[in-house]
Amino acid sequence: EIPVAPTADNFTFCGSATVADLSVTSGEMPMWYATETGGEVLAMNAALATGMYYVSQTVNGCESPRAMVEITVNEIPAAPTAEGLQTFCNAATLSNIAVTGENITWYDALVGGSVVDGDMALTEGTSVYYASQTVNGCEGARVAVAVVLNVTPVPASADFAFCNAATVADLDVTTTGTPQWYDVEVDGEPLAMDAALATGTYYLTQTINGCESARVAVNVEITVVAAPAGEATQEFVAGETIADLEVEGNNVMWYSDAELTVMIETTTVLVDGTTYYAVSNNGDCASEVLAVTVEEVLKTDVVTDTKFTHYPNPVEDVLNIEYKENITSVVVYNVLGQMVMERTVNATNVQLNMSTLSAGTYIVRAATDNKSTSFKVVKN
Repeated sequence: EIPVAPTADNFTFCGSATVADLSVTSGEMPMWYATETGGEVLAMNAALATGMYYVSQTVNGCESPRAMVEITVNEIPAAPTAEGLQTFCNAATLSNIAVTGENITWYDALVGGSVVDGDMALTEGTSVYYASQTVNGCEGARVAVAVVLNVTPVPASADFAFCNAATVADLDVTTTGTPQWYDVEVDGEPLAMDAALATGTYYLTQTINGCESARVAVNVEITVVAAPAGEATQEFVAGETIADLEVEGNNVMWYSDAELTVMIETTTVLVDGTTYYAVSNNGDCASEVLAVTVEEVLKTDVVTDTKFTHYPNPVEDVLNIEYKENITSVVVYNVLGQMVMERTVNATNVQLNMSTLSAGTYIVRAATDNKSTSFKVVKN
């Protein structure tokens, strides 16, 4: 009886194979042919190629018909290609490494070793990993890929507080690398140095060797203090003080100079033609300056009688003041409006000893019962 044909699966090989690599799923004493009928039995060491092969079985000396088997022999692919030393910043995985190939598999050794998951994080410093590619089910050789992971530390910065206005350039920080500021936690563009700041949160990075760090949040507070409000020129009567000026503001402080170096009290007596400088305050923050120039409007008649005299001017020690009526008081002020000398008298001739005063310009106010006058005296 002629046996039935054996059964066999189709075969796929990588690189090369011989008849000896073939097998049947059922059948005895299989013999392999390159043709469906006729031909010679293939030797066991005969090399296979992609195509159709045929197999029979022999039972009790009788050979069966031949069964067709499809055989595919695929080439082993070359190793994938990769760039030279690849550099990453702060964090990366194997899958971020640039290689050209299909179905990449990563290993921890050039030969043998273990498969490494593509999601494995790279470690800081220089490392070497090995990649192969698989084409048509055939895995090729591995290529070594060197990578460097540079980790730039997050910079440190305290929070900032400014008065009235500030720009990015005012955010003074000490970093190892080049600082950059952002107004968003992720994405966005670095802020220009002249960008105006507002109260809120900003984000700082530093870049070292081309590698920018993660962002750290920094709080910025801008305290805006409105300048005092008031007329730039104000009138006063003799004896009035800074407190009598009409100025509105928050915690107003007064100065005698535009540079705000000499603070004066609100009890300071106003001096005709003098400019005073006011600023509002909120904590450590001061506003822009309001300059107020004062002009005196006398409550009593101004003495213009030529018999009212004073001499010498400049004066070294004693200043003589004379008038046809009794002089009742003499007060001397410095240019800041501060009283430095006061005398109560009752005479038409007053000798005022100014020897104890420092050299400079003073305002002298002399008064009778119903009149007053003031004049400048230079003390040598």
